[in-house]
Amino acid sequence: MAAAYHARATHLSDLDRADEALDALGDAVTAYRVLAARSPAEYREVLAIALTHQAAQLGDLGRRHDAVNDLAAATDIYQSVVTENPLDLAAQRRLGAYKIELGRMWAALGDTQRAARLHRDGELLIQHATETEESGGTATG
Repeated sequence: MAAAYHARATHLSDLDRADEALDALGDAVTAYRVLAARSPAEYREVLAIALTHQAAQLGDLGRRHDAVNDLAAATDIYQSVVTENPLDLAAQRRLGAYKIELGRMWAALGDTQRAARLHRDGELLIQHATETEESGGTATG
């Protein structure tokens, strides 16, 4: 059901029905939260992706503080994934990308120090994952 809500949100967004898309994304996030609570290994990353989509939709609707909260929650999920499995280079890259995007959001809200820190941390994560892969490290995930 969560995937159906998510697909509906994408369809509604494509039709420029932003408020309805946001409602569907809210339903998807709620469903994924339940699934992630039952089976974190299987659903927490999907929950993070749904949260980032909801954050983007909220940002498009001018609800930047709500968008920051959702993207911060997605970033926290990926931080736990990377902490549990530091060799998951794909998760490191995604965490880096989320931190960079979260930094952009904070910059738009006027918190340039936080934005700069998040951007720097995100770039370091992506750089580390790239260098590890180039030196023969293994990616999982």
